[in-house]
Amino acid sequence: MVKKVTPATQVQYRIQGRYELRIEGRMMVSSVRGPWNIRAVKGYGVASAELVRSLAGAPWVVLAKISGEPLHTAESIDELVTMVRHHRELGRSGTALVFEEDSAVSRIHQLMLSKIYTLSGEPFYFAEDEASARAWLDQQLTSQPVSQS
Repeated sequence: MVKKVTPATQVQYRIQGRYELRIEGRMMVSSVRGPWNIRAVKGYGVASAELVRSLAGAPWVVLAKISGEPLHTAESIDELVTMVRHHRELGRSGTALVFEEDSAVSRIHQLMLSKIYTLSGEPFYFAEDEASARAWLDQQLTSQPVSQS
C-alpha cells in the first residue's frame, strides 16, 4: 500500500516549496520542489514523521527527486540539518538525489544540499538518473548492520 502525504493534507497556511512523500520498502521517496522556507521545511517534517516512524528500527534511505528553485533560507537549512540528524538516529543511512530539471541551477542545488548533508553527517550521492540513485541506495542499505533493538 502506498501512502502519499502532501502539504495540502498537512498545513493550513501558504508555504514555499511543495513535496510528495511515499514509502517503497525501506526507502522514503521524496519528490520536492523549491524554493524552501522554514514553513515548508517544518511542514515536510510533520508530513514525514509518520513515514519515518514506520521505517525506524532498521536501516532506511531517501530517494529525493528535486525540481524548482534551489533557494533555502538560513532557518530552513538549520531545520533540515536538525531533521536529518534526528532521522539518522532512527536508522536513516543515506540520501540519493536526482534533479528532474536539467539546468544551470542544478549546480546551486548541489552546493546547498552538499552543505546540508555534510553538516548532518549523512552519506549522499548526486545521481544522473533514478536508476543509478536506486542502485546506490540499495548498496547503502546492504552495507548497514541491522539494529537488534
